[in-house]
Amino acid sequence: MKLLSTNTCYVPQDLNQVIRSKDEVAAELGGMTEQQIQKIWGSVEGLYKTGNYPLITMCLRRNGEIVLNRSIGYAQGNSPEGLAADAKIGTPDTPVCLFSGSKLVTAMLVHMLDEQGKINLLDPSDTPGNNLHFLILVTAILHAIHEHAVLLRASIGSYS
Repeated sequence: MKLLSTNTCYVPQDLNQVIRSKDEVAAELGGMTEQQIQKIWGSVEGLYKTGNYPLITMCLRRNGEIVLNRSIGYAQGNSPEGLAADAKIGTPDTPVCLFSGSKLVTAMLVHMLDEQGKINLLDPSDTPGNNLHFLILVTAILHAIHEHAVLLRASIGSYS
């Protein structure tokens, strides 16, 4: 399933060949079920199957426990040109370069503050000078909807 790109990496038929895990506890210790963990990991596998990422690593900590700590793919030697003879499978400990990772972390923290009621992203204040976060959020949402309208319609149309 290679979507929207012809510049993709090799994806093995049997994904278990390139999956590694480390130090995971039972899902119940983190307040989750094994079915929930498998659903999350299934999404990661689906993303990997697109061939757009040679390696994906995910660590999920819940209630202070590591319930998911896995990697899928190659740390080196996998490119659109093919799989090198000396390709190395990644592990959860393989260093990964996060080019724009700060945007993701910032977004998560802002949404956590919103969930905790410390800020309200959709509630402008009475003071126009304090409305910058609200205006930026609304502008970003409208821009994203405009830029990705086709994908949004396709995903809504394929919802089951």
